[in-house]
Amino acid sequence: MPYINGSEKSPDRSFYYKTIKEAYSPELAVKYLEKLGEFTRNNKKALGAIKLIIFLKNTKQFKNKINVSKLYNTIKAIFGESSLKLIN
Repeated sequence: MPYINGSEKSPDRSFYYKTIKEAYSPELAVKYLEKLGEFTRNNKKALGAIKLIIFLKNTKQFKNKINVSKLYNTIKAIFGESSLKLIN
């Protein structure tokens, strides 16, 4: 559950770039883009998986969520922890 609980973070750009446009090296710039792409893909997969289990009538209120941990926290706040345990 690293994407849900927020322990999986987007890669830190400052490790790969000196300034906004200048990377430490071309290899590090490519590595950053690969890591960012992998994070984005995995985040979208986790987001899609959670949205699939939400009833269709409730999807409109969660439509604008693009971060998995924020979506999960919103669902927890609305439905409560006990409801999520029942689903599990």
